Amino acid sequence: MIENLSNLQLQQGSNMRNFRYLNRLIIACLAGLALAGNAYAQSSVLVIDQARVMRDSEVGKHVARQLEAIAKSIEGEFKTKGANLTADAKKLKSETSTLGEGGLKGRPDLQKRIIDLQKKRNTAAQESAQSLKGLEATTNKAVLQVQKKVDEIAKAIGRERRASIVIDKKFLFYAGDGVDITDTVISRLNSQMKTIPVTRIK
Repeated sequence: MIENLSNLQLQQGSNMRNFRYLNRLIIACLAGLALAGNAYAQSSVLVIDQARVMRDSEVGKHVARQLEAIAKSIEGEFKTKGANLTADAKKLKSETSTLGEGGLKGRPDLQKRIIDLQKKRNTAAQESAQSLKGLEATTNKAVLQVQKKVDEIAKAIGRERRASIVIDKKFLFYAGDGVDITDTVISRLNSQMKTIPVTRIK
């Protein structure tokens, strides 16, 4: 009987030790899951609306104003060249309309003016195309300068928040609360970059 009681006590003691070990193991597992959860939470995705950054930031508005001024200048040049060509064409038409059939053959001066006018039109068309390419290049250069600063700021925010990815909002269907950093980016951008030189590329 005493032997059986001793065996029972030993068995209970062993069970208690096993229980304590199991308890510590469960706590360790729970702690591990908590750490894993924190690591997962830190591997978050942040969202930035780059179009709104360019539209609403001070430097973005400055760039837009400068590009608008350049575009208006180009438009003015187009109108001036077009008006001159139209005036030359009307004058030439007036002079040639009084000539009879085959009369132009006896006017090499008018023939030359017709050829020159066509050359001017071709040149104007080429210059217009080049001006539009220049405006596009000017825009790209200005946007790239701002984009470099935005990238720098977005990366800094990503590191601060321990995010794995910072993605443009236009590529997402849905983003939950607290992941959009656009306002923060605009605020920092306004404090670091208000204007940049926007020089027309011809």
